[in-house]
Amino acid sequence: MNKLTSLSAASLAVTSASFGAIVLVDVVPDLVISQGQDMYIDFDTQTASLDVIDGFDVRLFIAAFDVYLNPEQSWLVSADSSSFPYVLKFSQGSDLTFANPTSNNNSQISYDNLGYWETETSLTLGYAALTDGSNEAWLELNYDPAANTLGLTRFAYSTNGEQLTAGVAPAPVVPEPSTTAAIAALLAGSAALYKRRRDKAAA
Repeated sequence: MNKLTSLSAASLAVTSASFGAIVLVDVVPDLVISQGQDMYIDFDTQTASLDVIDGFDVRLFIAAFDVYLNPEQSWLVSADSSSFPYVLKFSQGSDLTFANPTSNNNSQISYDNLGYWETETSLTLGYAALTDGSNEAWLELNYDPAANTLGLTRFAYSTNGEQLTAGVAPAPVVPEPSTTAAIAALLAGSAALYKRRRDKAAA
């Protein structure tokens, strides 16, 4: 079931859709931060905001020219093994890997023109991966190193241990044939009962 939530603080709408135990959330328009700003994401409430969210799971922020991703709660971000870990950048369609998940508050998306998110182009789209040890999540991020802005487009997370693919929306859950047959039989029975009552009322 789709849910639409208005976030006045961020002037955006978040639309979420559940696919079994996987939740996909679209952020429209993109939530963008620049130098000195923070962004907060809460998987439980399926919200993103520039205002602090109680119990948020991810904080993204830009200090000077450095961009950071700080996982909160029980989540860890997939990063490299350097002393100041860089957040790994995944491309769309790639499997998420967690060789070095970290909760380091200085997990860097970019730092002094370095890191996996810096490119020769003015804008780069990529995916950051997180895990809580059981479930996975990805964030679709637009980073512009020239303007030093970071935008959140979408995010997804699993709730029952499913493995995710970066940027790929899961297929809708299709009812089992037995479930479909049971629903059809129930509808047919309801229609027949309605017809009998209507005929009796007309007699």
